Amino acid sequence: MERVEVQDGTSRMSDEHRQLWIDAFSHARHDWLNDLQMIIGYVQLRKYDKLAACVDMLKTRMAEESRTSKLGAPGLVEALLTVRARARSFAFRLSIDERLQFRSSADAAERAVRRLIAGFEEASAKGERGTDNVLTCAIANEQEDAVIAFTYQGAFVEAALRRAVDDLSQELPPIVPGATVSATYGAEEAAVAVRLPGAL
Repeated sequence: MERVEVQDGTSRMSDEHRQLWIDAFSHARHDWLNDLQMIIGYVQLRKYDKLAACVDMLKTRMAEESRTSKLGAPGLVEALLTVRARARSFAFRLSIDERLQFRSSADAAERAVRRLIAGFEEASAKGERGTDNVLTCAIANEQEDAVIAFTYQGAFVEAALRRAVDDLSQELPPIVPGATVSATYGAEEAAVAVRLPGAL
């Protein structure tokens, strides 16, 4: 978390950091208003059969946000919860294993998430058919290892994404021995997986 020193020797969040959180809350409020309008619309149109799916979608999103906040790594939580606060060229989705909590390597996990989100942002491009780009981040527990997997669907520039993946592949092993970064690239889709041994 970026902090600045003030005259009395204490520190506080920088204005840029505060603005990021203001934007994140604003975006969340906007999403909730849209969801409420959708529910009200279904009720007014008497399309009660659509309400269950809408409520299930909201419950899923709330559960993911709750699991994110319990990861035990403040920097990583911030990186994941503020992604939507900035205009991106992709929709962002999140999936986190239940009861997942970092015991170690939280800084490396945060670095991987921030580096790859920035890499996908740099690489993503507007689809020729006007389709939406989607980036999904899944964090899972595999035998006490943390696996952070990104999957991207949409138009992108492969060389730009490869640079981000190659840089991360060099950065992580000195921080977390045995850490690996693997990637596959296809036509309008890419997948990157980071494994951090013993992190959970």
